[in-house]
Parts: sequence; structure tokens; C-alpha cells
Amino acid sequence: MDTRTFSLAAAALLLAGCQAEAFTPLGPTGLEVVHGPPPLVSLGTELDTLLQVRVVDAEGHPRGGVAVTWRLIAGDGEVIPGSDSTGADGMATARWKFGMIPGPKQVQVQIPDADPLTMSTEAHGFQAVQ
Repeated sequence: MDTRTFSLAAAALLLAGCQAEAFTPLGPTGLEVVHGPPPLVSLGTELDTLLQVRVVDAEGHPRGGVAVTWRLIAGDGEVIPGSDSTGADGMATARWKFGMIPGPKQVQVQIPDADPLTMSTEAHGFQAVQ
């Protein structure tokens, strides 16, 4: 192999490596809680504000269009929607309605290829006092 052939082959490999790296998108790597529940809530109510998470890549940039799954993992009640995808700002939201059984309540948020995130609160029945 002469020097010119070797140089062309090396340049082609280098260029191919650069192109592959330049077109590799950063995937979602994690979830950040933007707005979670308060530590204590009333039975049979719904949170006044939405649960809100942000999906970010390895550099901390928001990732849009990522599938997000919400599910109740402890206690009674309902989280709406059960799944969603992030907007261009990397955000996804859900409403949380509480059932009538007192005690701990937990919602888990999951995206593909990342550890789930859990949000917790405690629900109590409150009595009116005259």
C-alpha cells in the first residue's frame, strides 16, 4: 500500500467517525421534579396544582417528544393522564386525585432507559372544628 492510498483510507475512517458522532442525538437521561405534591393532603381532594416533571439529556438540556408514564404505586386515588409525552420544553404534567383511605400515597413517573422517579405525600381526614 503506498502512502497516498493509506492517507485516503485514514481520512475516510476519520471522516466517517466524525460524521457518526455529529449525527448522534443525545437521548433522555433523567427526570427532574419541577412541581411535586405537598407533604400533607386531604382525603378525597385533588391537588391544586399539576405534578410537573422535566426530561433532560446528559448535558441538562430539555428533551421534547419523550414518552412519560405516570402510575399510582401506593394508596388509593388516581393520576391523570396515565401516560403522556414531553413538550418541546421537556415538560410533562399530570393531575393527582386522592381517594378516601388515609395514609401514604405515591406516584411513579417513568421514561424509557432511565430510573423511575417517585413523588410521595400523606393523606389525612380533617374534621371541621366549631
